[in-house]
Amino acid sequence: MNSTAQKSPSVVMGILTRLQCAKRRVNYLLIIVGNMQTLALNNAMPLKEFGVNLLETWGVNGLKADTQEQTLTISDIAKRLAIKPRQINPLLTKIGLQTANRDHKERLYYELTNRGKEHGVYLDTGKKHKTDGCPVRQIKWYDSAIDLVKTQLEADFVLGADTTPA
Repeated sequence: MNSTAQKSPSVVMGILTRLQCAKRRVNYLLIIVGNMQTLALNNAMPLKEFGVNLLETWGVNGLKADTQEQTLTISDIAKRLAIKPRQINPLLTKIGLQTANRDHKERLYYELTNRGKEHGVYLDTGKKHKTDGCPVRQIKWYDSAIDLVKTQLEADFVLGADTTPA
C-alpha cells in the first residue's frame, strides 16, 4: 500500500487547505504585472510548504526596477529645496500632479492626476491606519517632480532663479 493511501483524513484536509490557499494566491497574481508579479508568485509558493523558491530555482538574485529613479517622500523633496515639507503638497496640487480630497471623516488625502502618474507612484506601505485599520497607501515622487516644484517656486518668487537644490 502506498503512503498516500495511508494518510489520515486530517492530513489530507491540511494538504487540501494549503493547496486552496496557494490557488487563491495564484488567482491574486493574475492582476499583478511585472516584477511585482514575479515576487508575488515566489511568495505564493512558501519554501516551507512546497519546498520551492522560484527565484532561486530561476537563478534570479535581483529584479531590475521598471523605473530607474529613486522615489522620494514629501520630506525628501522639501529638504532638497530647503523649504518646509508642509509647502510641498499644495505646490504639487497647484502644478497639477495631484488633487487634494477629503474622505468621509474630513481627513485630507491626495490622488495622483494623469500627469502626476508620470512623476510619482502609489506605494502600499504594509502599515495600517491606527484609527480604522485601513491599509496605508503613500505617494512617492521621482526626481522629475522636484524640477517641476522648483519651477513653480521660482514663478511664485519663493526661491531666486539662481538657487539650486541642496
